[in-house]
Amino acid sequence: MRELGVFGLLCLSLCIAGCGGDSRENKNYDRTSAYKLTASPDQDSARSYTYLKTQSGECLSDSFQCDQQSPSVTRYKGGFGFRPHVYGHNTTSTLYNELDPFESGELVSVYSGVVGTYSAKHSPVAVSSENYQYFVYSGPVLTDEEQKVATTVNGGVKTSSELFWREDGKTNIIGLYIARLNNHTGKVSAPLLLHAKNTDDPHDNAVLSFDNKGNLIVLASGRGTRRSGLMFYIRRPDEVTVFNSNSLEIREITPDNINYQTLGEALSRPEFASITYPQLLTTEHGLKVIYNVYCYGNHELNCREGTRQVWQASIVYEEGMDKATLTDVRPIAAVEGHYALARVSPNGREVVLAFNKHLGGSVADRANLYLLYSDDGAVSWQYFDRRSSEWLGADTLLPLSTNEEMSRVAVYETELSQPVRERTYLKDLMISDSGYSSVRVLVTRSKGSDSHYPWSAAQHRIESLALVGDVWLSDWQSEDVDHNYSTGFLFKHESAKVGAYFPATPNGMENNLAGGALARVLRGRVDYFSRPLTPGTNGYLDSLCEMNYARGFIGTNGSMLGIAGVANPYQFIGSADNDELPAASLVLIDRQNQWHQLPTRLGEVDSNGEYDLMTLTEGNELECR
Repeated sequence: MRELGVFGLLCLSLCIAGCGGDSRENKNYDRTSAYKLTASPDQDSARSYTYLKTQSGECLSDSFQCDQQSPSVTRYKGGFGFRPHVYGHNTTSTLYNELDPFESGELVSVYSGVVGTYSAKHSPVAVSSENYQYFVYSGPVLTDEEQKVATTVNGGVKTSSELFWREDGKTNIIGLYIARLNNHTGKVSAPLLLHAKNTDDPHDNAVLSFDNKGNLIVLASGRGTRRSGLMFYIRRPDEVTVFNSNSLEIREITPDNINYQTLGEALSRPEFASITYPQLLTTEHGLKVIYNVYCYGNHELNCREGTRQVWQASIVYEEGMDKATLTDVRPIAAVEGHYALARVSPNGREVVLAFNKHLGGSVADRANLYLLYSDDGAVSWQYFDRRSSEWLGADTLLPLSTNEEMSRVAVYETELSQPVRERTYLKDLMISDSGYSSVRVLVTRSKGSDSHYPWSAAQHRIESLALVGDVWLSDWQSEDVDHNYSTGFLFKHESAKVGAYFPATPNGMENNLAGGALARVLRGRVDYFSRPLTPGTNGYLDSLCEMNYARGFIGTNGSMLGIAGVANPYQFIGSADNDELPAASLVLIDRQNQWHQLPTRLGEVDSNGEYDLMTLTEGNELECR
């Protein structure tokens, strides 16, 4: 068995206390006094909105006072309606005069639009039980007293591109919400605000999963080497009739060891690594998480500054404990950089982990596809050996730290060095109780030297891959996608065929912005539910309204298959009733291929505290209001 050595940020931290012998014999990475943080990331200004307060009225921050004069927000309060967050990441110099002849020379964001259910690497965002379906999303937050939209001006972190600033130059913070859909009535609860982060960055979005006792665990992602993650516990929510803070037992249970201090050069402020891009897995051995760790500065070997490594851990929490604990923390992949997706089968035993490689450590140059499989709930891992056409034990290879080791677990590996000719962006995974033969991987692939930017010359396609016998084959593919960040999900049709819902753009109508029309692909055929807007018309960029980040519900129960957001993908557009709120909405997809919009403003409520959905009409253009 090979030692971890200095592979990975976390192991470097632990070696302060002493690392020796076989790494598999030292799985418990809980923080002890030997390597405590020298400063708490809990005090980082972006972790919590400045004036976020408890239900008893106390500010979470010791440095501020939450009184009637402050723009305070109460944690666990009910939301005003379902409006997802919008955001733009950086800008490019691409000219877009061919889209709108009256808007020449416009800059566009690298990726942008509705991000309430961002990203493909945050999972699950929606889960099902026998009677209910639960989902999390990020959206704007209203202050308690004046009902103003809370912004990042109070010590927050503003990262959005200028196209997604409001008219007053401010950006909205992200509130992390959870809501419940009733399988029997088809109605939805009011959203409940779990937390408000003091940033506009959707990388801090949350995920959720049931534990094996019917409790919900919600994990809010950290970001990079600075922002901290958080964890929440909701005790058996299926047992309450009304889904609100008066009926639920909700507690923050953030583990003490969710963040780790790095060993880079001394800086004026301490730097941390947190759980980022989390993938929660409810296995037969309990709750596990696959995630990224960001490396920072002056690390040896593969942990260069800015690279992202893939790690796994177990989450331990029992009723009565003040906090959860991360145990069995270990790296999986540490070659230049990786993004990953992970899914667990309904029986909790089979787990599949897919990841790409960031060539040269550049997140823009993500390529290739690699896969590990477990039949014991992610305790051990296997890989498909293409030379022998057999599944072999992978634990002696882990953490993957050389190109040769990566090649052994590859599904395909077409790119070995920069410049990258074809990029691979991971979108979704599927696995059933029948094991590795049921695995499907959904990716977008793009060709062109600058295809990581919005670029009209790039060739994009969305593709489903399956292991057929001893060969990985393309199950189906479609070119009705024009951006690497256009994100959909896989589903199993009643015919037993595997299809996908995704934001689609027909050939000849590309705008190279992340998102598209509501569409389904099944048996290789793309069917459009909504009608795309034709480029080249006056007011095109202002009139755009597209769907993105379509995410599937985990679990076989429930009438809904997935959830997605709808907004203008080019810029911030204010809603008709409040121009500080985005003209954005959340939509649900049911098993009959019907789309439904969640209420952007809560209206009439029934005795169970639930609200009606609005069914959309097929064949119309989407409307952002």
